[in-house]
Amino acid sequence: MPYPANLYCTLCINTHSLASPLTHCISHLWLIIGLLAPFTLKATHNRAGEITFTRVGPALNYEYEITCTTYTDSRSVSAHRNEIELFFGYGPPDNEASETVPCMVGECQVLVASYTWRNIYRTRHKFPGPGTCYTINFTDPNRVSSVININDSFSVNIPFYIETQLCIYDDLGITSNNSPSLLEMPISYACQNRRYEHNPNAYDPDGDSVSYSLVVPKMGKNRSVTNYTSPEKVPGNEGSSFSLDPATGELVWENPMRPGLYNIAFKVTEWRRVIGAGGTSFMRQIGYVVRDMQIIVVKCDNRPPVISPIAEVCAIAGDNTLITIKVEAIDPDPKSTIYLKASGGPFELNSNRATFNAPFSGNPINGEFKWRIDCEHIRKQPYSVVFNATDNGNGINGNELTDLEQVNITILGPAPRNLQTEAIGNGIELKWDPPLCGGTINYFIYRKTNESNWSPDSCEAGVPGTAGYKLVYIARADETEYYDNRNGNGLFHGVSYCYRITAIYKPAGQFEQSEGVASEESCTELNRDVPMITKASVTTTSVDDLSGLVEVNWMRPTELDTLQYAPPYRFVFKESPDLDGKSFTTIDTKNYGSLREMKGDTVYLLSPRETRKQPHSYQIDFYHFNQASQEEELIGSAKSASTPWLRAVPAYQALELLVDVDAPWKNDSFIFFKKNRNTGNWEYLATALTNVYIDNNLINGVEYCYYAETYGSYRDSAISPLLVNKSQERCAIPRDTIPPCAPELEASPNCDLFENNLTWSFPDLTCAIDVVKYYIFFQDRGIGIYSLIDSVHGGPSLNSMIDNRPVLTKSLAGCYRIVAIDSFGNWSDSSNVVCVDNCPRYELPNIFSPNGDSFNEKLLPMEGFRFVERVELRVYNRWGQQVFETTDVLINWDGTYQKNGKPLNTGVYFVVGEVEYIRLRQNETVKVTGSIHIIR
Repeated sequence: MPYPANLYCTLCINTHSLASPLTHCISHLWLIIGLLAPFTLKATHNRAGEITFTRVGPALNYEYEITCTTYTDSRSVSAHRNEIELFFGYGPPDNEASETVPCMVGECQVLVASYTWRNIYRTRHKFPGPGTCYTINFTDPNRVSSVININDSFSVNIPFYIETQLCIYDDLGITSNNSPSLLEMPISYACQNRRYEHNPNAYDPDGDSVSYSLVVPKMGKNRSVTNYTSPEKVPGNEGSSFSLDPATGELVWENPMRPGLYNIAFKVTEWRRVIGAGGTSFMRQIGYVVRDMQIIVVKCDNRPPVISPIAEVCAIAGDNTLITIKVEAIDPDPKSTIYLKASGGPFELNSNRATFNAPFSGNPINGEFKWRIDCEHIRKQPYSVVFNATDNGNGINGNELTDLEQVNITILGPAPRNLQTEAIGNGIELKWDPPLCGGTINYFIYRKTNESNWSPDSCEAGVPGTAGYKLVYIARADETEYYDNRNGNGLFHGVSYCYRITAIYKPAGQFEQSEGVASEESCTELNRDVPMITKASVTTTSVDDLSGLVEVNWMRPTELDTLQYAPPYRFVFKESPDLDGKSFTTIDTKNYGSLREMKGDTVYLLSPRETRKQPHSYQIDFYHFNQASQEEELIGSAKSASTPWLRAVPAYQALELLVDVDAPWKNDSFIFFKKNRNTGNWEYLATALTNVYIDNNLINGVEYCYYAETYGSYRDSAISPLLVNKSQERCAIPRDTIPPCAPELEASPNCDLFENNLTWSFPDLTCAIDVVKYYIFFQDRGIGIYSLIDSVHGGPSLNSMIDNRPVLTKSLAGCYRIVAIDSFGNWSDSSNVVCVDNCPRYELPNIFSPNGDSFNEKLLPMEGFRFVERVELRVYNRWGQQVFETTDVLINWDGTYQKNGKPLNTGVYFVVGEVEYIRLRQNETVKVTGSIHIIR
């Protein structure tokens, strides 16, 4: 009976004593190689490629021009494809829509690099309709041979597959899309032991965002190539690194060491901002292009050329600006010749394209990039330009080396011009002129109180949140005026309001709007035509509910137009028991026959008030009686002002003091006072420029008392220059609320004793001085939740623990983290997570003697086996006949034929099977092969 096929190869490899089967195996291997050799020589073909698309025809036609570009080995003439079958990603799996596409005349077998043809296949195809994504794909039977990182270099019969996703989302064609174009060729040379750089230079004509990610090359739809290895992990490349920048597309391989062919694949994904339900926006993936490319690592004395660094460029459209970039490259090998070229979005435009002028060759070599920008070039995403300097390999074909320098060019929209502001009533009117560029779809109007020290830098679009402005209105493109009165609620008096405006652009052919640069700032203030509060201060803090006193001062109108707002006047004074005036009630009202009557009536002393438990806010409404309409009309209301509210937050041997206040003026400093615990007198403590101060070096558990004063002013110099207001008194007790710092954990297994040893330490013992306990958490096998397995009492000097729970005899594998607890019950952050793995063991003897002498009667695993989940073992005789099988970890075979129980003859038997070891996160299955000698 012959050996089973799977067993046969195992024995050929592992059993050197079997001369006849080994010879038989080798002869079959040479036979297979001989059969494949002619096909291999003929079929070697594909190096690289990608598929791109462009929308053509009306939006609702769903017609696209599809371009498949392949790069093939020019030495493989017989394998050239004059036509290919292109699939379009819809229809049943066994009958997917496809089309035979010919190679374009004049664009077929174009020699673009050493032994490399470029072939372009192009067709137009109409897709069924919107609401889905289509995966356009192409498969060819063969790649080139000897690609080191595919199928252990046996790559020639591995199919070549590329795909591109086209998404059509809506019936209107609004999200119709053109794929990115990859402007740099996907065949590139790298020099052994030198840094390698490449950039595909993706240009998206729609202005969509693109991102880059490495993917495994494919041999069919949803089928990765066989035995793919990332280049830096190929044996011989140890210590190198391989990375792709997801934002720029820069591909870097640090110091490739093993010469040969490598293929990689990466995905260029398109993203577009869309408006979702409720008006929220989000970035939606709208397609991708997968490029399969080839890197050729060569041994060379050649050194690559070097392009001098080039700074990023930013320009504002609308003033006929000419962008000029000087490019210089030099090759350290004086006999080398350099060829300098450029590619990128500015060269792909329909009008006003960029130009690049450089000599045919040279060393050094200089080139000049020029681009006269106009309003059509405005877009949110920068334009990428890649300058490519390639040498001639010191005259050796295939040794050419390249240096790339990528430059981003940002084109911003200009700002609206001549912004003017004027106070009218309780609002401010803005007027401006349109920017120099058309294509505006909106204006963003930003406002802040008081002048800003921010001004946009040379390449800053919009108004950042850090500048202190708030977007208050979005105007239409045909609007150049806006009246700001807080949506009818009125602006506040005594406040300087400052504005900036930006234009929002969306040029033809672009799908994402972009914000231009900000206008110059324009500021103004409302007229002082209403009473304005100048003081809201706690004079006395309550000791009960009715003993507090509040002082409120106000200033009468000084710029009231008495012709428009003729007397008589009425004054309504309101109070709210909070900081922000949510519950105003009228507490007083007064009538005046003229403004003169109001002159001395500007102070309120309010008592009794509960000032210990809550702050108070105040507001004044100002009315006049309209003789024409015979009705009372509201002239306006000054912004409410609150009493300062002092909070005290306990901390370890400290109290954090915070002053909350809502007032129409700006407070510039905060002065804190503290009661002397011995004398009972109030003493100056500190001055802060913010509303926060921490009083340190206190005693935990002892009460301390404070109050604060705020010092501020209106920005209107005609109003009282200094406004001082006092908070209530606040007492608090410090306590430890600061947790210890997180321990730093280490763990190691002791497999012989079935225990895990944990040790930990603190980066600084002062941050853990009051630690009293540790909680130990364990995640079994590194999967699922952490469970509390133990708590250890001890201070910061306790730094170890042995986990010897009985369950660990089954498996030590798992992850630990610990938390430190201090004497106040504060928990530290979790320590780092440390995982330990099992060290499994399972060995078989090579002999046993089932002869009835009670010694070594059964086949058992060697002593000390551990962490075994299961086994599957089969035993064969010398003719390949199975005589025994088991899933028993202990085996317990007595040397009999399993089918009839008869003792087997003395001799050598062969064991094949597998053992599954318990491991961290995922079990490990190991093949078992060997021989067993039965002795009777």
